[in-house]
Amino acid sequence: MRRNRRNRKLKIILTAIGISAAAIAITVFAVLRIDAHRKRSREAEEKQLSVMEEYENNVSGYIKETSYDGSEPVNKILFSIPFQKTDAYIPNRDLITDHRDEILLAENMAEAFLNDTFGSGYRKISENPQVFRENVESYFDADARITLDNGESVTPAALADGIASYYIANHVQTEMDFDTASCLVYRDGYTYVRGELSVTSFHIVQAEHCKYIPEEISLSDDGKYIVEVALKNAENKTGYVVTGYTVLLREN
Repeated sequence: MRRNRRNRKLKIILTAIGISAAAIAITVFAVLRIDAHRKRSREAEEKQLSVMEEYENNVSGYIKETSYDGSEPVNKILFSIPFQKTDAYIPNRDLITDHRDEILLAENMAEAFLNDTFGSGYRKISENPQVFRENVESYFDADARITLDNGESVTPAALADGIASYYIANHVQTEMDFDTASCLVYRDGYTYVRGELSVTSFHIVQAEHCKYIPEEISLSDDGKYIVEVALKNAENKTGYVVTGYTVLLREN
């Protein structure tokens, strides 16, 4: 009888010890997981700080006017050219907090405009020049005027027709990719979208440069350019329309 009682007490004690050991193991495991998470967080923060320090040490101070945080790859040359043009300047870092959706809309508009207007090959344009013309016109106000590099002022329709005629006559086949980011959108009277335009040339029979193509851009060879597209709020529809575009620099 006493032996049975001793055995029961022993079982209870062993069970309690087992439960305590399990609880300790769970606690230790949880602490280790928390420490591992904190370590990963510290490493991520240190990596981000390292990226920022590298940019700030090697790039002009204009990066400090943006919201760039090192979380996405951006060619540092994009920060080496001043953003401000007038006293109406609103830096990206002050714009992005309350206008993130508008910034994304501006990014998409600038990218689509450059690709559709200058990156359409002659084969696609030849299929239906009128569709190409209407597409280019849709990026501008109906009464817009575009100033070419030679100083001539033309309508969006004339711009589209000039590009179409040149591309078809010279069998221009190019591909364009405009790479921008939220940290490269700012306001200075207009909303500006800065980015890197990559031009890949597949074919061209070129007699002379087309006045409707920015002078700095060559369609006969591959190249990368820093480009800004100027936008304003559309008058009769939501979103933006294009008011101008500028090549700031050819990289190579």
